[in-house]
Amino acid sequence: MLFLPFKYAIMKLVQLLIIERMIIMKPKKLLSFVTATAILSTLISAGTVHAATKEDVIKHLTDSTKIEGLAKNAFRIVNQYKSDKWTNIKVVSQKNLYDFDGKLVAYSIDVQNGETGAKGYIILSSNKENEPILESAIGTYSPYTELTSKLKDKTDITYIYSGILSYSIKYTDKNASNRNFAKAASNYKYFDLRDNKEIDNNTVKSMTEEAKTKEHKAKNVTSAKKTWDMLSGENVKEENIAPDYNPLSSSKIKNNSSYLYHKVISGVPDYNWYRGCAPTAAANVLAYYHHSGVPTGNALIDELAAAMHTDSNGGTSISNERPGIKQVAANHGWRLAIFTDPRGKGEDESPYGDFRDEIDESDPVFCSLQNSRYGDGHAVTGVGYEYQGTDYEYVIVHDTWSTTPVDVAINYNSSDIGDPSWMRIHSKN
Repeated sequence: MLFLPFKYAIMKLVQLLIIERMIIMKPKKLLSFVTATAILSTLISAGTVHAATKEDVIKHLTDSTKIEGLAKNAFRIVNQYKSDKWTNIKVVSQKNLYDFDGKLVAYSIDVQNGETGAKGYIILSSNKENEPILESAIGTYSPYTELTSKLKDKTDITYIYSGILSYSIKYTDKNASNRNFAKAASNYKYFDLRDNKEIDNNTVKSMTEEAKTKEHKAKNVTSAKKTWDMLSGENVKEENIAPDYNPLSSSKIKNNSSYLYHKVISGVPDYNWYRGCAPTAAANVLAYYHHSGVPTGNALIDELAAAMHTDSNGGTSISNERPGIKQVAANHGWRLAIFTDPRGKGEDESPYGDFRDEIDESDPVFCSLQNSRYGDGHAVTGVGYEYQGTDYEYVIVHDTWSTTPVDVAINYNSSDIGDPSWMRIHSKN
């Protein structure tokens, strides 16, 4: 609808034009002109014609600014414990992220520390029923920015977010002989930025069908709303953020919801993906303990991939992960106790508290994130946590990808994490 003062000004201008043109026009043309302008005047009066106004532009910028403001507040909160405080945050770029069915699900926002120049990114949900902060990291811009910039032959790009730590694009071939044909809906191509390969048509079809029914939603919508409300505050300042708490050096009472609890284990390897995510994530854990005779790097990953029966595409069955890890350790005289059933109920339960307990003991965790992306899951190495009460719970991981920083924080309370299960690995000798 037009704003009223502007609408009446337009109508007045139309009337003046009619009078002016009537004076100089011939009778035949005069009738046509009067008819056309009368129709225009009627449409404007009814509010059918929409003119771009300053108010419209402001509304658009307000929407964009709101997203940026939320991202800045979120990044300030999740990085408050860093020695280089993120108080002066600059938003470098913002990308809309869609699922395979074309629905907007999140925003990827690249940021920069205005004081130090350090880079970072955050993935912010577009759905108020989901957790707001899905992922965040410091050290580089988002994989969408870093990886897409290397794909010079791809254009008309749409960014796709199919779950935690899973990034793809839809595109057309820049060098296609018939661009109009290439841009037809059925001729778009899909590329997995993580696996660095094309996604075949059958997989795309399956992912699209799954996307139609998949909900990007918080496990507890009420808790998510509290976080949204916190981020929506106009001034999220350091003095208003929960104080930091280190469970190993502080006398503050653990689990006091007034404090932000944070810990990251130092010295855990961050091997790049090789042979598969499961053997790579397991190698991070085993190499951390420096057991005599156990290889490191790709040699260890090769041995784990063979023992886990990882296939040529990097896929590993969950049922093969635990026995595969135990076999590799036994090959080198290392006895391990591996727990996947913390409650003794015959179920692979994975409470957040159990994960935190392992980190507090400086034991990294093998994490299997089933259904975290369409069609399959992902294995990562848990190295830390960050939480405040039960409304704000994050798992800090080494995700096996070379294109992300060492530590990536992912939201435990979002459905986008899939069905996580922890494998706790302890040495017996």
